[in-house]
Amino acid sequence: MLTMLSPDEKKALFLIAFKEFNGNISAACRVLDIGRSTVYMWMREDEDFEEQCKVSQLEATEEVLDEAEDVVRDWIKKKDKQTAQWFLTKLGKKRGYGTKLEVESTHHFDNLEFPDEPDDVDGWEHEDTAERKKDA
Repeated sequence: MLTMLSPDEKKALFLIAFKEFNGNISAACRVLDIGRSTVYMWMREDEDFEEQCKVSQLEATEEVLDEAEDVVRDWIKKKDKQTAQWFLTKLGKKRGYGTKLEVESTHHFDNLEFPDEPDDVDGWEHEDTAERKKDA
């Protein structure tokens, strides 16, 4: 069937399948019996086709994200503590939620001096031993 179609008609069918399979190139190629390399060749040779593929993939990603957000909302409405905690750590940072501790300092470290590094491993060991003896 596809052998009788023009390249533009094949591209149009691919774009329909690509959208149907949420931006999955492999699935769209499988259903149309088109090689992935053919699609990548079309993308290299046809900027409009490449742009349509990118737009379709972005739209598919947005749709899946919308669905995932709906699931998260449903779990939060069911008072699922883990989901609520995850949501707050990921999206509630502006309200003070998160898993990272951010530290601000007003100290200025302009004149820091560091000791010279030893030339070899033995030097490190010697300094470490001397430091421990001094602390004891």
